[in-house]
Amino acid sequence: MENPLKELTKTACFSATGSDPVVLKACMKYAKDQKAYFICEATVNQVNQFGGYTGMRPMDYADLVSGFAEEIGFPKEKVILSGDHLGPFVWQDLAAEEAMARSEELVRQYVAAGFRKIHLDPTMPLKGDSSEAFGDELIAERAAHLAEAAEKTYEETKQDTVWTFRPVYVIGSEVPVPGGTEEKEVMRVTAPQALEQTILCFKHAFLNHGLEKVWEDTVAVVAQIGLEFSEDNVYDFNHEAAKPLAECLKKHAPLVFESHSSDYQTPLCLRQMVAAGVGILKVGPELTFAHREALFALAMIEEELKDVWGFAPSHFREVLEETMMEAKPDYWSRYYHGSPQELRLKRKYSYSDRSRYYFSQTAVKKARARLIRNLSGRPIPPYLLSQFLPVQYELIREGRLTPEPEALIEHKIQCVMDRYYQNMLRGAGERPGR
Repeated sequence: MENPLKELTKTACFSATGSDPVVLKACMKYAKDQKAYFICEATVNQVNQFGGYTGMRPMDYADLVSGFAEEIGFPKEKVILSGDHLGPFVWQDLAAEEAMARSEELVRQYVAAGFRKIHLDPTMPLKGDSSEAFGDELIAERAAHLAEAAEKTYEETKQDTVWTFRPVYVIGSEVPVPGGTEEKEVMRVTAPQALEQTILCFKHAFLNHGLEKVWEDTVAVVAQIGLEFSEDNVYDFNHEAAKPLAECLKKHAPLVFESHSSDYQTPLCLRQMVAAGVGILKVGPELTFAHREALFALAMIEEELKDVWGFAPSHFREVLEETMMEAKPDYWSRYYHGSPQELRLKRKYSYSDRSRYYFSQTAVKKARARLIRNLSGRPIPPYLLSQFLPVQYELIREGRLTPEPEALIEHKIQCVMDRYYQNMLRGAGERPGR
């Protein structure tokens, strides 16, 4: 059975990356309202056979999303589970044989759990790799071994989940690292000749291993297409700089680009990206950024109401800051740069949104629950909603949104989804030849 993504990528689709339950449910509800597929991604550092930083294995993540679908009434067959950066990223300090053995097991567990968009990502050198030998050919050869594991597992387990359709694959060699870079971003665009070589190397490796069907089901390639975000900047998509790359990709239709850093792009940029051949727009940190923005807005409302309504405040913002400073492991210090004052500011507000790694901590969850409880059960004064959540305030005035804390949070997240979805459709209509 053909994967729905083979048709969806001909126009465009977007994928929500992450494991935040509030975000995933809000996005799934939005997809339900739009009668769209819900594509969601787990990354190798979040979810792997050892648990990742979420503590989840691939089957756990699949069960989590399935549970949300049942709760929301979303058809499971319209869920597309995606595995991002599947390869040896978290085992780079191991020798190649061991790192790749773990990577093959990783892929097997993802496919057995029902993941059907598989990003093959052995793009990082491993212990013992020489700089002379490491390049597109070796990357593609390792990707072929991972694809073999995926195909074998699919044939053995395809009837074990509701997702019986075949996997599709995403390839590339110039791939952003999962979770964001530790350094300041330097904007550059992949050279067309480099993209050409990457595609041909992967094609040769797959065909050489007898994986003709894998090549046929390779739907997207990852490249640096001229956009990025860093701790304190968004680099908007440079349509002109990406033109030579887009022209190169046309020779390899129906391959499309998968954008790994679509977060925070403007509506115009999103339309231009799709028109230039981006068929999969991925958004991750921006969704949890919106979740954090909504919670901070509610915390400010709570601060104004604590003496009026007579409750003990949650101190959500302060608890989050304390947790980020004290919790181990530390997920932020390598990613933020500057003075102590700048670091404090970035822990709260940075585009990199490293605070998302702490939302599952017990203290933060308790503070969030108290915040919601404090603001529930009676109407929040509309003038405070106007001050701190003005977009949601307008919808409440029109009777299109209830002024309950969880509904306000959900809508703030869905505003991000709506910008992607609407401009994705417009951009598809602007593609040459359409």
